[in-house]
Amino acid sequence: MNRIGKCCLAAVAAAALFAPAGHAEQFTMHPHWNGSSIALTRLGDDTVGLPDGTLMQLTDGILIGLHGGVAVEDVLPRLAEIGIAGHRELPGPPGVLRLTVAAGVDPLAASEEIRAIAGVRWSHPDFRVTLHPTQYIPDDTFFDAQWHLHNTGLYTGSVEDADVDAPEAWDIVTGAGVIIAVFDTAIDISHEDLDCVAGYDFVDDDDDPSPELDEPDYPHGTAAAGVAAAVGDNALGVAGTAFGAQIMPVRLIGEGIDLSTVFWAFVWAVDNGADVLSNSWSLSANDCPTVPAYGSIWNAVEYAVTEGRGGLGTAVVFGSGNGACDIADDGVAANPDIVVVGASLDDDTLAAYSNFGEYVSVVTPSGPEFGGEHTKVRTTDVMGPDGYPAFRGNDNYTGTYWGTSSATPLAAGVIALMIEANPRMTHDQLKTMLEDTADKIDPGFGAYDSDGVSYYYGHGRVNAHAAVTAAYNRAPLQPTLLEPLGEVDYTGATTFDFTGTDPDGDDLAFNLYLYDTGSTDLLATREGVLPPVEIDVPPGEGYTWQVAGVDLWGEGPYSEVGTFTVLGGEEEEVEEADEAPDEAFPSRTPRQDPRAAAARSSAEGQAHGSATVRATIR
Repeated sequence: MNRIGKCCLAAVAAAALFAPAGHAEQFTMHPHWNGSSIALTRLGDDTVGLPDGTLMQLTDGILIGLHGGVAVEDVLPRLAEIGIAGHRELPGPPGVLRLTVAAGVDPLAASEEIRAIAGVRWSHPDFRVTLHPTQYIPDDTFFDAQWHLHNTGLYTGSVEDADVDAPEAWDIVTGAGVIIAVFDTAIDISHEDLDCVAGYDFVDDDDDPSPELDEPDYPHGTAAAGVAAAVGDNALGVAGTAFGAQIMPVRLIGEGIDLSTVFWAFVWAVDNGADVLSNSWSLSANDCPTVPAYGSIWNAVEYAVTEGRGGLGTAVVFGSGNGACDIADDGVAANPDIVVVGASLDDDTLAAYSNFGEYVSVVTPSGPEFGGEHTKVRTTDVMGPDGYPAFRGNDNYTGTYWGTSSATPLAAGVIALMIEANPRMTHDQLKTMLEDTADKIDPGFGAYDSDGVSYYYGHGRVNAHAAVTAAYNRAPLQPTLLEPLGEVDYTGATTFDFTGTDPDGDDLAFNLYLYDTGSTDLLATREGVLPPVEIDVPPGEGYTWQVAGVDLWGEGPYSEVGTFTVLGGEEEEVEEADEAPDEAFPSRTPRQDPRAAAARSSAEGQAHGSATVRATIR
């Protein structure tokens, strides 16, 4: 396949005045979220280059992020002095803005000045970038069995159990109710073996993320989606890793789009209910990327892992890439919140192309680059005769998928299984448990350190069964309130009695919340208690209360609301709570369903404006 061509790619501010157009001169830029720097070359008025040879094109925009509590008005006077003619706040996390420079103002130099303003968290130009696929498909086919899910050692070069133990995990969960957003070239939403929710095309800025057959690598996204969540147990085609999950198709790889659009794509997917974000692409045209840690990308990831899934965090997964090199200079992979995935083969050795280094979290099984004894991955292809080579004469499937492009959605699917196994897990818990349960394959070459981490394999090869088993936990059952209900006499201490159990047999404690009827202000709370609980409740017009069971993973469902009044006696001041929780009374401020935003109109995305970035497939 033809590589998506080098177009302009993202960069950031330089630390000096620049040479006239046509001069090639080295500068140091300081775009990084973590404070590190990368050298770039000024090639002309609107073009710069990264050390890996990637070209980048300037626009009239600069992206900035403000520290919490800093208002736009606080920095506007200084921005005006630097030459900023306008600004608009981007959707999503507060304090992220796109600035427009005045005519004749160099956005590179202006961005560097802005970065030094008190209250500015990060700053870099809104470069026009090309996202690049991180894997390219050869025109050959291999064995059809889905050995990456269940390897019996049947095929030449394969080793039994060099897989992710998916069938064992499926005995417990299949990913039902989980949404995986696949950011890629496009996805065939009409495919017979894919279950898709509403998606978006950020390249053409419309709500149809279907493939365009004249685009390079147009089948890539459909293949990635199938690895993650092709429908299983339907007597048809292939099974995805999380075959009970749904796919949110997001077209992000195509002709140039701005970094602000990449930022908005992440926010849009999170706000529309994505539980996992699968990214088989890079910001570099080079398989050994030297990519800045763009503040806008880091801010988008931060938004996902803190605001997604109702505040539990949406998992963000990226492929390590296919250059057989250390990714020490990949500013995206450097983000500790991202699950970075390398590739192993069907004999539990490192794929020759798989990038490695300290940023790699785990590896998952994938195919080889070209030929050889090892098998590639069987997955979905665009429907009909177009796309990749057909699998066993069926044009709707292919047996030629490989690279970290395949390894990434495989890991995303395992995370989806973990979320169904325990929907109360946070992003941090999911990432840590995925790593902690990985198998330490190839220990000789892997040379795992005392913490169980390898320079080549990260924490090891993902084991879906181990991860799901470790994560699996059902929430405590809804407690039943016994007393007080109705009218009770004041005796100095009201006894609150209730019952509750846990379906897993976990030891339970309970949280109790007491309110005035009609109010969301806590009068009293008791956390981590067992029934009965005594609270001095004075005579009053009426009170309401609720209880939730608590296990190691947090609260379960809240009980029904109990209502009572206290009669007689002298009125005393009720014991106050230590602190009222933000969500106050759960019955009046219900916890949000993480997919409630999925019904929002895609008009928000349409209002974002024209899309102008392209990417590289991993």
